[in-house]
Amino acid sequence: MSFTKKVKQAYQNMSIDELKQELNKLTSEYTFMNIQKSIKAPDNPMKIKQTRRLIALVKTLIREKELGIRK
Repeated sequence: MSFTKKVKQAYQNMSIDELKQELNKLTSEYTFMNIQKSIKAPDNPMKIKQTRRLIALVKTLIREKELGIRK
């Protein structure tokens, strides 16, 4: 499952500070979903996978912006 171009474009247009805030939000959401998964079966298990991949995308974009690869 890949992300749509709109989702990637939205994250690419964010500043580093906005990306870090989004990363914190996604990380806490992912942690909460994992805790809920241990308690009961998740309603949508693909949401966990998608959130993990979004975290990776945001981390990649932050690093690229820090190195000056992506403006």
